[in-house]
Amino acid sequence: MPPLLQRLQQDHRQLRTLLNLLEKSLDRFHRGIEPNYATLAEALEYLENYADQVHHPSEEMLVQSLRDQLKRNLPSPLEVLMRQHEVISELTGHFRQILEGIMQGEVLRRDVVEAQGRELVEVLRKHLQQEEISLFPLAQTQLREADWRALEAQFAQRIGPLVDGQDLARFQALYQHLLAQFQP
Repeated sequence: MPPLLQRLQQDHRQLRTLLNLLEKSLDRFHRGIEPNYATLAEALEYLENYADQVHHPSEEMLVQSLRDQLKRNLPSPLEVLMRQHEVISELTGHFRQILEGIMQGEVLRRDVVEAQGRELVEVLRKHLQQEEISLFPLAQTQLREADWRALEAQFAQRIGPLVDGQDLARFQALYQHLLAQFQP
């Protein structure tokens, strides 16, 4: 399997883990148990920053390569998936702002906070699943080895200068920190 696709699948596994932890926090919140809002906000900041800086740009490069390879528009569901990246970013940022507001003393209805969090979890899960069903298999069957090499070079040129190895290591360390913080 091409390294870029391996990274994207690893990202999806890590995102699912964070979504599961977020959902467990929302379940406890529903039962009246206050979560660690700072940890939740930190998890959302991770989701937002990593997705915007590394994950989504990688997927968008993959989609562009498929467009070039197929020499036509992609199937409509793939175009929808790419447009969802902006919506996901907005939902994540909005929920993070809600949590930061609570930490600053803002009073919000519990049902509203929970609904916002659950909407984010649901949208992200569906999005990840759709990418794995439609985007990843299409890329694996349609792109040749030379296409994957070009994508790796493009990743190094486009994303590498913005997010160097230290940044990727920082993201991974933050992910591990978040996992440890969510443990009861």
